[in-house]
Amino acid sequence: MPNRHIRILAIDDEPIILDLIKFNLEKDGYRVDTFSYIKDALKTDLSKYNLIITDVIINDIRSIDFISNIKHNPETSHIPIIICSIKGMEKDVTNSLNAGADDFIAKPVSTRELSARVKSMLRRQKSNT
Repeated sequence: MPNRHIRILAIDDEPIILDLIKFNLEKDGYRVDTFSYIKDALKTDLSKYNLIITDVIINDIRSIDFISNIKHNPETSHIPIIICSIKGMEKDVTNSLNAGADDFIAKPVSTRELSARVKSMLRRQKSNT
């Protein structure tokens, strides 16, 4: 599969959403690691990922703080972040984008839309390197 070298990190406290993301992105050929808690994701080497997908509301740490930390770390600042959240009010979207997220998708998420946005984000990242 041509995308097997691309690693994606998905964080969401809803196991069904994580399974849906993982299944569909792996079907597209990506390697996907999933976590239900940001604190667990932080135990991994985040710099090995090409893209991060996270919800705004995770039980343990505010995603906005997580995003801000990633974007302020020179080793991870280049990693695109897609927010996938039920909180789709204008304030939630602008707060996420202002914190450093690169895109925002409102739940319920269409798997085709998610796949297209991931491909688009990875194309942009590749053209910037």
